[in-house]
Amino acid sequence: IPQIVEDKTLIAFDEADAGFSLKKQKQFINLIEHLSYIKKADILVISHNPFLIYSSVLVYDFVEKQAKLGSEYIEEVTGFKLERK
Repeated sequence: IPQIVEDKTLIAFDEADAGFSLKKQKQFINLIEHLSYIKKADILVISHNPFLIYSSVLVYDFVEKQAKLGSEYIEEVTGFKLERK
């Protein structure tokens, strides 16, 4: 996919990670990071995956109608504080 995506484009993924194994989830996160940082793409991801939400820069909370850091959102909603290695 990175080869066919033009620089500075908008990409939307709607539940694209549904049913992925943990290994595939990590590959999907790596793809999103590549598209964002290397291709300078704006990425919109709709997901219920806590790992994907945690790795996100911003999460939009539709209940509170505000954007939050992914890690802060996960901690607030679940009570769990996740850490990256």
